[in-house]
Amino acid sequence: SLQVAMIAHCLVLIHNKRFGGNLDPERAAILAVFHDTTEIITGDMPTPIKYYNSKIKNAYRDIEENAADQLVNMLPDDFRDDINSIIKMNGSGDEQLRPFVKAADKLS
Repeated sequence: SLQVAMIAHCLVLIHNKRFGGNLDPERAAILAVFHDTTEIITGDMPTPIKYYNSKIKNAYRDIEENAADQLVNMLPDDFRDDINSIIKMNGSGDEQLRPFVKAADKLS
């Protein structure tokens, strides 16, 4: 996750400085640090299997969502919203950062 975070941060910096973007590289880095957190519960599924077809992809997405909820519910109440938005990448602007985190994961 450290490598993924460093690469995501750099990709967003490149996007901002060379292509006129206005995204948050620090947010990209923290999203990358947490990007595989649900695998604590689910384990790592090989990418070719995870994306074999839409039925498997959707089922795995549901499993990851459930795992994220389980993890977040283990936290004290006052931490849940913050960590939930990181693990699920659903904070403000996260949808734009998701492709950078995914690319960083592939590059690492």
